[in-house]
Amino acid sequence: MPLLVLFGFFFYMELQNRIEEIKQGERTNVTLGRYALNDSLTSKVADLRLLADLFKQNYKQSRKRFISSQIKLFTSVIAQQAGYDQIRFIDNNGQEIIRVNRRYETVNVVKNKRLQNKKDRYYVKDIQVLGEGEIYVSPMDLNVEDGQIEIPITPTVRLGTPIFDFAGRRTGMLVININGTYLMSSLSAISRGFAHPMSLLNKNGYWLLERDPDKTWGFMFGNNQRFQTYYPQLWNKIQSSQRGQLVNQEGGVFTYDSIYPLIVASQSSVKVSSFQENESEKKAFYWKIVTRISPEKLLDIQKEMFNRFFSMAVPLVVLLMLISWKLARARMRHHVSQVALQAAYTNLEQKVEERTLALRKEVEFRKQTEERMRHMASYDNLTGIPNRALFDDRLRTVLTLNRRHKKIIALMFIDLDGFKQVNDSYGHDCGDQLLIQVSHRLSKQIRESDTVGRYGGDEFVVLLNDIAHLGDADFIAIEVIQSLSERFLINENEVIIGCSIGIAIHRGEVISIKEFIKIADEAMYSVKKNGKNNFKRVEVSSSNEDVYYI
Repeated sequence: MPLLVLFGFFFYMELQNRIEEIKQGERTNVTLGRYALNDSLTSKVADLRLLADLFKQNYKQSRKRFISSQIKLFTSVIAQQAGYDQIRFIDNNGQEIIRVNRRYETVNVVKNKRLQNKKDRYYVKDIQVLGEGEIYVSPMDLNVEDGQIEIPITPTVRLGTPIFDFAGRRTGMLVININGTYLMSSLSAISRGFAHPMSLLNKNGYWLLERDPDKTWGFMFGNNQRFQTYYPQLWNKIQSSQRGQLVNQEGGVFTYDSIYPLIVASQSSVKVSSFQENESEKKAFYWKIVTRISPEKLLDIQKEMFNRFFSMAVPLVVLLMLISWKLARARMRHHVSQVALQAAYTNLEQKVEERTLALRKEVEFRKQTEERMRHMASYDNLTGIPNRALFDDRLRTVLTLNRRHKKIIALMFIDLDGFKQVNDSYGHDCGDQLLIQVSHRLSKQIRESDTVGRYGGDEFVVLLNDIAHLGDADFIAIEVIQSLSERFLINENEVIIGCSIGIAIHRGEVISIKEFIKIADEAMYSVKKNGKNNFKRVEVSSSNEDVYYI
């Protein structure tokens, strides 16, 4: 009997520890979910503020150019930033002036005839009463187009801010639709690391995210699938506190935390609008993250613990009944000591191995990070050739050495002719591919001791170190012009450009990098003015006579 009482005590303590571990895991789960949603909302509010500032700065342009520039800006932002479904500019009458949509990986600009008037939508009315610099955060609902819920359903959170011109006149509003599925994906990702998935509820208890999809978005489809329908007493407690953990015999263990979108937005260095008290139930001030451990799961844990203890207790009791108490105690002590010692030794070895591996990974990661940073600081991200900083450093070294050796050094400043037309006709992606191919052709035209670099935009520079004759620089310039005049094949498009080259010659004179580059740059602009696709050579210390070749 004493043994049974002892085993019963151990069983109870182990069961309580196991349940507490699971409950602690659930508290960690919902806390991580809150952090993830807060971070997502904070970054999106910052994006809206930046976009509004850029929008106001461009408002001085003519209407046609203004709309064109904003369409390009909206298209670039929505293509590069994950989680955006729409970016719109809506005038004071609720009429959409610009709308850029993103559907999966496709970005499109809505034509004028498809633009809608949104004056009756609740978020337009709310934004119209805000002052300059204030930010509007909507509840999460389903996107509505032409008065109908969009199918397939698109969970949406809208961020908005009014736009004022430099005279302080209200010109409209900027509205960003954030994909609610994108926001909630962070909850799903975190849930995969835990035993129980997270649900997301709005202020009125409607499910926005739930394992059973039939329970979600009840307020949009006119049904009463709400948390309080199933657990009315629990819902009152969850509503009345920010976070906590509740045990219910019928429902199990509920763990919850709160997201306050308006508070999150107010922490982004902006003014934030609050909702009016008489707004509809869709306008929730907060969301609740909730996880549930069902009674069935708790019962399974008890059964598992009981079976484990029972399988250990019965053989031991039988053994103790067959041998003397002293011998059993001695053996038990010896056994426990050996197990504890082995466990301690094994645990120590494992910790040492894990720590060593972690340190190795940390050292390797830092080495790789430092190498990437060094490369990014010295080489152009697009073409991979030296950037302005690295090229200037090499030029400084060569000029310093040449003051002593008095050799001939040539600096070529190259500007592409017709590059803007390529960008305008085929897009910036085609322009980027053209710059990459130009850098490859330039690299083939020079020696290993020379340097080619990208100086900015469509401007390239070439440093010819220690050339025998001035004619060598002319010869390379002619080869460069011929090479870049040949057609480029980019995305099945044939592109033809040219280049204008200014050459500065150095024979050991004392001159700064800035002055040396300026001479080559001015020679290049002289070629630009006199017909392009040619070159001009200027010597630093000579009478600056010009030499042309074609």
